[in-house]
Amino acid sequence: MSNIWRKGPNDSKNYKFDFAPLRNSAPGADSDWLDSAASPQETISSYTLTSESPGLTIAADSLTDSASSVTVKLSGGQLGGIYTITCSIVTSTGQTESRKATVIMVDK
Repeated sequence: MSNIWRKGPNDSKNYKFDFAPLRNSAPGADSDWLDSAASPQETISSYTLTSESPGLTIAADSLTDSASSVTVKLSGGQLGGIYTITCSIVTSTGQTESRKATVIMVDK
């Protein structure tokens, strides 16, 4: 699954990798990747964020939504640039998943 995020070069903004959008009441969500039927519910145990392009900075990050999402604060980037951020997780049941987000730098 891939996300497309738009960001201004001077913005410092939070973005979210949501692995349980239905559980988290995200608009338009129709399913969760994490197993919500498990008892206890499957959660993210650990994660790694990487910026695959120089110039875009991961300023901060955290587990959010009861450990079912990873929120990342991005800063920097050049107008017109296209960057890739990867979020890799390990869950409480030992499952692994990686997702990419494309960050497009726009004039705001």
